[in-house]
Amino acid sequence: MEQKGGENMRMTKMMWCALALMVSAQTVMVSNAQAQILTGDARLACEALVCLSAVGSPPGECSKALAKYEAMKAQLWFNPMAVYNFLKGCPKR
Repeated sequence: MEQKGGENMRMTKMMWCALALMVSAQTVMVSNAQAQILTGDARLACEALVCLSAVGSPPGECSKALAKYEAMKAQLWFNPMAVYNFLKGCPKR
């Protein structure tokens, strides 16, 4: 009878460990997913890169990003690196 009690205790410990690992993994996955959301100029830079590579005319969703891109192009006469710096704002990863 004692052997069954020890086996139950081991199974309970294993289940708690498995539960703790699952919760930890889920927390890490949620944090990484939330970290992937871009905002501001970084988002516009990434959208502009995608929209500029569109075949044909870009979709309407591109208007804000392309407007920012065009504004950077307008600055070329006094800031030749404006477009480069804007597009470089899109993270590589």
